[in-house]
Amino acid sequence: MDKKTVFLAAWDQPKHHGRGKKLTIMTRTSASVHAAYVAPDGFVRILTPRADTYWSWIKNKISIEQFRSAYFECALALKEELKPGKLIWNPYSVFNEKESHLVDDGDTMCCSCGHSEVISGECHRAWAAVLLQEAGWVVKLDGKKLKDLR
Repeated sequence: MDKKTVFLAAWDQPKHHGRGKKLTIMTRTSASVHAAYVAPDGFVRILTPRADTYWSWIKNKISIEQFRSAYFECALALKEELKPGKLIWNPYSVFNEKESHLVDDGDTMCCSCGHSEVISGECHRAWAAVLLQEAGWVVKLDGKKLKDLR
């Protein structure tokens, strides 16, 4: 059986998007700031930073290392749910778990960070890529297979 491929890319880089659903991994508060150009099909809660941690980092109350550590801690606590066939997304119109769907081959998870933030390690899109690869997905991060970026 072929492994399923997921894409992680910036919203404004559609050439790096897959053919499936467009899903946000941005905090709800930050996603609403970018609503003018972000029209996702839904969100992937497990890969979305906690709002309190995100805002602590934005307000310089915690370092990028602390933000990264908190992100990994939350995601790894649910690592079984990251696997293909288990990772879910919820429609963006409801911020609850009453309606959910499986992330599938070709789906794209997006945020608004640029490629420079991914390369510098300051974007959770890069952190999510590592988690997804470890969970068994083939990952394309900003148009390249993750193994090509190491």
